[in-house]
Order: sequence, then C-alpha cells, then structure tokens
Amino acid sequence: TFLLTTEPRGEDSLLAASDWQTPGRPTNVASVTPPGEVGAFPFSIRAPDSLGTYTQSFGLVEVFVAWFGDDLGQADDAVKLTVHVVEPTQTGADRCQIPVVPPEDERKVSRGAVTGLGCAAVRIGAKTRGTGGCALIVVAMAAAAVRRRGA
Repeated sequence: TFLLTTEPRGEDSLLAASDWQTPGRPTNVASVTPPGEVGAFPFSIRAPDSLGTYTQSFGLVEVFVAWFGDDLGQADDAVKLTVHVVEPTQTGADRCQIPVVPPEDERKVSRGAVTGLGCAAVRIGAKTRGTGGCALIVVAMAAAAVRRRGA
C-alpha cells in the first residue's frame, strides 16, 4: 500500500523530499497492517524556496488493484497537508514535532476512515529555505479498499 499525491493523482509535489520514492509518491505503509487496523505512513517534506502556504492532498493506493478512495467513496482531498513557509526564527520553534506512534484516540477509527495528519499545519522556519519538516499520516486500513475490481 502506497501513499500518493492527489489533486491530481500522482502529480509531482512541491513538498517532495529527497527520500520520497518519486516526487508524487512519498512512502509505503510503515509495516504490515491487517484489515481494520491502523497503518502509518511517515515521510519527510521539503519546503519550497518561496515564502507562502502550500497544500498537498494525499490518497492511498494498492498498486495494480485500486485507489482506496474509489472503493470507499473518499474524496481525493480527504487527507491534506498544509505547509506555511515563513521567515526563519532564531530558535527553530516553528518545527513540527510528530509522535512515531499515533495517540490512542487516533487508533480508534471506523473502518476505512482517514484520521488525518499528525500535524495538520507545519510551519517551517529554518535558517535557509528549502529545508525539511516531517509528516505522519495515519489511516485505518480496510479490506474492501483493496479488493480487485469485479471480485
């Protein structure tokens, strides 16, 4: 299961970091996740060189099977990451800190529901623009989302 950019699907992202698999595909699920359980998709981001607000939408896909949104009826912009690129601060206090394990309340989600981002808005205020931040997208994995068409 992969995390890909959406709006439009698979388009290169302005937030793509060097560790992304492609500029439109940040990461795979972090570990094997049975149906109905919560999967994590940690990845880094790179702030664009220009100040401003950048929004990137993401969706899940099971390669050669289906986009999760197609089977579950979720909009392609159901999971969004908004990054505010601001002038640098002296302390670096604008950096987002995201737990590796989602809080307990984020693990209790309905089948196929997207719980959202570990940090919905990331303010990047590094000493030089073009430096990174972090994101953690947490979703519930659903068996229905990966069944083959016509199955």
